[in-house]
Amino acid sequence: MAAKRGIWDIAEVVEIILRFLPGRCVATAAQVCRLWHDTVERIRRSRRDCVMYLSPDNFGFDDFSRDAVDFISQQHIEPRALLLFLGTSPSSSTVRIKSLLRSIQKCLPLSCPFIGCTGHGVVGSGMSSSRNQSENSQGLSLMMFPRCERLEIHDFYVPLRNKYKKISGVKSFLPDMTLPVKLVIVLAHPLSLGKLTHLTVALRSKYGDSVVIVGAYSDKYLFYNSEVTYREIIGLVFAGNLQATSTVITGGTKQESLQNLDDSVQSLVNSDVPKENSFSLMFSCFSRGSMTYGYENAEYLTLRDALPGTAVAGFNGTAAFGCDTEKLKLRGIKPGGRDFLHVDASVLCLGSFTISQPPFS
Repeated sequence: MAAKRGIWDIAEVVEIILRFLPGRCVATAAQVCRLWHDTVERIRRSRRDCVMYLSPDNFGFDDFSRDAVDFISQQHIEPRALLLFLGTSPSSSTVRIKSLLRSIQKCLPLSCPFIGCTGHGVVGSGMSSSRNQSENSQGLSLMMFPRCERLEIHDFYVPLRNKYKKISGVKSFLPDMTLPVKLVIVLAHPLSLGKLTHLTVALRSKYGDSVVIVGAYSDKYLFYNSEVTYREIIGLVFAGNLQATSTVITGGTKQESLQNLDDSVQSLVNSDVPKENSFSLMFSCFSRGSMTYGYENAEYLTLRDALPGTAVAGFNGTAAFGCDTEKLKLRGIKPGGRDFLHVDASVLCLGSFTISQPPFS
């Protein structure tokens, strides 16, 4: 009994120590021995919240680059994937962006993909940040998704060139997933409606009609791990222990826009997606903002009040895409290509990492 108790004492000490390790080191620690592996698995099950970063207003490119890298390296979460959004600025050349991406990659586990893009402004909030939405400004916003039990996240890259008259063979670029796919985030260089329709058909054909697809068009650059590119399609595929839904905030007069905003956010609140361990993604057209609602940060503030404590990330692009999942579900309609592309609207996505229940024996 004394020997057994001694083993449990060692396990408790090991867990206390491993909980202080940065995320990149946690994955390495799991390979040391069986005790450390089991300890790391317990730690992973207790960490199901996304981690959010938003750069301060007064930071330039070099300042928020260093600050973001320091922030990532100090996090105890073991990231399974990372989303990065960068506000366009004259100083953010491809050389400097590549340097930032390489620095971020060094802070991440080897198997952690990350994608992102530039936009006309970035959106960010969460428990780790008191900042709100930045409209039409330079800055950096990122979200780290935790490594959870029975959760798969894989990236994909679809090359596009001017010689392509249409998107062909899209399915060959999409990852095969062993668990049911729940969410696909797509970032792209501006596509025609026909190409976007072809893409959404390919995604739903491979992953099922119930998959939630959200994203936006970048204004300039796309980030695929440490590479800076354009005229391509990149994305993340989420499968397994995740629930997600999406909604579209349409335009109109100022009063109509405010009503549409309230209705859309309320549909997220009323959805079946759990509010624990949740995150939200916001993809807005750059034309929206104070001119649409009469005051700044209207979409973020409404979302924050309705879902307090939920981490939010996103950016303002040239167009947003996604569909009103809850509305189409009620009407019993399957979305088509025209339901996805929006040039004067915002797409919101609510996701939550759910804990799988063991089957009864």
